[in-house]
Amino acid sequence: NKAQSLSDLQKNLDPINDKISELETQKNELDNNVQKEISAISQNLEKSPAVKSSEVGKLNEDYKNQIASLDEQITNFENQANNLNKTAKTLNDEIKSYEIWNKNNSRRLKS
Repeated sequence: NKAQSLSDLQKNLDPINDKISELETQKNELDNNVQKEISAISQNLEKSPAVKSSEVGKLNEDYKNQIASLDEQITNFENQANNLNKTAKTLNDEIKSYEIWNKNNSRRLKS
């Protein structure tokens, strides 16, 4: 049953959209945390300029790795959501086509 398939697709799509939102929230939190750490490092710079370079370098590398990982996960979930949406559209089109076909045949039978 195509209507049931659409319902099943929606059930699959909901958790994917939730996960995308969760990952984007994590990405924003990571951004905020990195900004706080950069600010703290900048304040400590006056005490020890040599520390800045190594701490910032490590922080930057960690940040890039974490952002890349989150971006990859988001992309994967977005791709899954897109595939489900395409399948849903195809099913919707098939249902509409069947309904039109059924309606036309019902008219012919009544004539």
